Amino acid sequence: YNDKLVRDCLQDLQIHVQALQDQVEANNNNNNNNGSSSSSSSSTRLPHNVRPSILLQKAAISRNKRCLLAYHQARVDLLTQAYWTSSSTTTNSASAGPNDNHSNN
Repeated sequence: YNDKLVRDCLQDLQIHVQALQDQVEANNNNNNNNGSSSSSSSSTRLPHNVRPSILLQKAAISRNKRCLLAYHQARVDLLTQAYWTSSSTTTNSASAGPNDNHSNN
């Protein structure tokens, strides 16, 4: 198991989530300082200069999630294959039984 890779990916994911939360909070603070009411549709809209950054953060978060899921799926596949391979080997040797020595005593 590549613990360092998973930990680094999770830290990167956390950085992007925090940056996204900071941008949303900054936008909410700007709307509150401008005297916008919470019921107006302009308070939910983001400024045009912030949108590319948010899309980039979202893309990075999605990529990290896909990478982690793919890595763990590959690990599960390897473990499943190892289980079934060892299980079939154990079954074959167990089914041979103690009388399959072909000794003629």
